[in-house]
Amino acid sequence: MWKKKLKSIQGVSVEVSLENKWAIVTSMNTLDENILKEKVKEAGYTVIQIKPYES
Repeated sequence: MWKKKLKSIQGVSVEVSLENKWAIVTSMNTLDENILKEKVKEAGYTVIQIKPYES
């Protein structure tokens, strides 16, 4: 369910480790942090940190 919620955000890919308790969400587009946080919350989880990609 968590992966489906995150993937419902258009243009994202998701990598998750349940064992290590993290998820990486990547997108070629700018993401609205509030939408990302809402989808994570809907899936029953809490956002701890959001780090923008730095090239």
